[in-house]
Amino acid sequence: KPQGVDRYLHVEGYPFIAVPAALALVQVLNSYVKLCSDIDSLAAEIIQRMGNLLRLFNQKMHEYVFQGQAVRNKTLKKLTAANLALCSQCCGLVAQMLPGLQANLQTILQKEQPQQEQQQQQQQLATASTGTASRQLAASMVADLSKIASEYNDHRNALFDKLSDLLHDRFAFHAKKWLSAAHPELEADSLAWLFSEEPGAEGQEAQERLQPHEALNSLVEDITKMYRALFKTLTGDSVRRIFAKAFEDMASKFDQQLIQVAQEFSTPTPPYEDKLGFTLGDRFAQDVAFLRTELENLSGISTPIGRLFQDMLQHIQVRLPASDPLKALHPAMLSTLQRVGRLPEARTAAQEDG
Repeated sequence: KPQGVDRYLHVEGYPFIAVPAALALVQVLNSYVKLCSDIDSLAAEIIQRMGNLLRLFNQKMHEYVFQGQAVRNKTLKKLTAANLALCSQCCGLVAQMLPGLQANLQTILQKEQPQQEQQQQQQQLATASTGTASRQLAASMVADLSKIASEYNDHRNALFDKLSDLLHDRFAFHAKKWLSAAHPELEADSLAWLFSEEPGAEGQEAQERLQPHEALNSLVEDITKMYRALFKTLTGDSVRRIFAKAFEDMASKFDQQLIQVAQEFSTPTPPYEDKLGFTLGDRFAQDVAFLRTELENLSGISTPIGRLFQDMLQHIQVRLPASDPLKALHPAMLSTLQRVGRLPEARTAAQEDG
């Protein structure tokens, strides 16, 4: 963008990035408002056309972006998270703008009413009734703008959900491998830091010594790419909302698949052994620690990310049977990773109830 030019359009204090089509819509609506003020006798028809235009614009955005028609028409090669985010910004812009537009039109109609009443006193009764009906029709169409604003908000929420679903789909893709294929075999001294008696030694070596499942590097890459793409376009609150829903769905998916793992997954030796750091549960805990280490710099979503890891750890503890020596999570594994700051402290039952 040119130096000194704000890339955001601010409406009622809220910033929006608008594509040229949305800006063109704003200009057309502004022209309609001026026309409504200049030609009061056509107010009802003008406002009706404004409503039709707004609904058509929302419909076309939904078809081209949400439903993917832009790809089928070869307008876009593919539909990206950035496309969905920009579309949501357009929806938010219009929804935020409509209450002000509505108030402006109401003011115009109220200013015109005394003039029309004075004119009607000099006309026949039938003509006066027609004028009154026209004003009532215009007022009802102005009130309908509230419903149109809700339609734009619904569209925006659907786009946010679609972005959350994209994240969940990437997790499901990587989790299929993560939770069905064995971990890489550990070197004999790779977990020596677990037994170190030197203060601070665990924390210094934990990141280097963690050997996560190979599927997790790609998962980290996908989450990071989505985070960076969304923060270029959306507000922090919107990004957190999208990730919060996605992470909630991820945790649920993880829990469902762990049930299957506990029942069906064979634990070959190696890489799994009946000792601290080498069981399936311990390896999963180290995987979560790796994810936390790699994603902790995404400060804009720190709260939903923290909840995701808490949920994952809780599911590992609950779903993997303590009676199976090759699958159980050792309490010492969890407490050590928490002590060195690689995992968050587990939620208590009281915190869950609250």
